[in-house]
Amino acid sequence: MSFDELSLLRKMTGQLNWTVRSTRADLSFDMIACSTHFKGGTVADLKHAKKTLVNLKESKAILRFSNLGDLSKAEIWLFTDASYGNLNGGTDSTQGYVLFLVNPNNGKCAPIDWRANKIDRVVTSTLAAEAISLTRGLDAAVAFKWTMQELLGEDCNLSVRAIIDNKDTYESVHSTTDVAERKLRREIGVVKQMIKSKELDQLIWVRGPHQIADPLTKLGANAELLTKTLQEGKIPNDVVMAMRS
Repeated sequence: MSFDELSLLRKMTGQLNWTVRSTRADLSFDMIACSTHFKGGTVADLKHAKKTLVNLKESKAILRFSNLGDLSKAEIWLFTDASYGNLNGGTDSTQGYVLFLVNPNNGKCAPIDWRANKIDRVVTSTLAAEAISLTRGLDAAVAFKWTMQELLGEDCNLSVRAIIDNKDTYESVHSTTDVAERKLRREIGVVKQMIKSKELDQLIWVRGPHQIADPLTKLGANAELLTKTLQEGKIPNDVVMAMRS
């Protein structure tokens, strides 16, 4: 592409980034895909960015913040996901999370934060990508928990539940044996320590169709579950049941 075309790609990606961070979580991966082509981008990348902007303008973004009742009895639910080797020709991977404040009795929720980006180091497995995504999401969840304690008082100790769809990550966290990849031991160790210190109350494994964060890390992933949750201000019943099974 020419210099002007690359400048246009950067401008459109900037517009996408601003909107994704404020209202359009479902377009997170499209934004990431655009941002990784600032060098060596093609006309096809420019067309993809334009198509995403058209989609953004033609579809409404609705965010519902439900009345959760007594906030001291609410819980923090963190959905994290990752995709291994799906950026830059298979070199880089994607991580993402969605954070909710939830009334556990009826599933009503308020979206607190979402984020998706390229993992900041090259990883060698799906397990590594998922574990890194989990730790990044937990960092945000615990920071939000501390903020709520400052607002509501130290007696407000909100439970934090993390939901993942990668069975290897779940089993590694609950195993007494170290993972083979030494770099990965740090991330797994962090999660284990957070469980031990009660910063993380529960790590839950669900199957892929129940992972709300799935479209943040994959091109073309079905965003219906994520969009429905944000629009209705309620965690879908099938997701809640999957978490409890």
